[in-house]
Amino acid sequence: AMDIIVGSEKSQVETMPASLRRIERLNPQEALLTRQFSMQTMSPGGRLTINGKNMDINRIDATVKLGSSEIWEISNKSEMMMQLPHSMHLHDVQFQVLERNGKPPLPLEQGRKDTILLLPGEQVKIISRFEDYTGIYMFHCHMLEHEDSGMMGQFEVVG
Repeated sequence: AMDIIVGSEKSQVETMPASLRRIERLNPQEALLTRQFSMQTMSPGGRLTINGKNMDINRIDATVKLGSSEIWEISNKSEMMMQLPHSMHLHDVQFQVLERNGKPPLPLEQGRKDTILLLPGEQVKIISRFEDYTGIYMFHCHMLEHEDSGMMGQFEVVG
C-alpha cells in the first residue's frame, strides 16, 4: 500500500513576477552554416527517411563545431499517397524557430524548443547553438512508429 501524506498549508502566497526573463534570440548572421533535412515518407512501402536515408548507427550525418550556431532547414516532403505529419526532435540542444513556410514563427513557437511539428508540405527554419558538449547525438522524428522505422540520423559535435 502507498500512503500519500499532505503537509500543512503554506502561509505565503506565491505571485507571478511582473515580467519574465527574456529569451536571448540567436542571430542568424552568426550561423556558421545552413543544412537541409528532408523528412520523407516514400513509396513503395511507405519508407520513412531523412534525406533519403534510414538510420545507420555507423554513419554521422552532420559534423558540428562546438560553440558554433547553425541554421537547419527542415521540410516534410512526403509523397502524395503517403502524406504524414512528422515531428523533428534534436538531442543535446534547444533551438529557436526562425520561420515556418517563409513566415515569422507563431507566438507559441517563439520560445526554446527541442521538437517541431511539420505537417505535409511544410518547411521550418531553426537555429541552434551547440555550446555545451562534444559527442554524438541523434535527431529523429518523434513519432514512435516513424522513429522505430529508421527516421533518424546522427550529428557529432567536435571541439
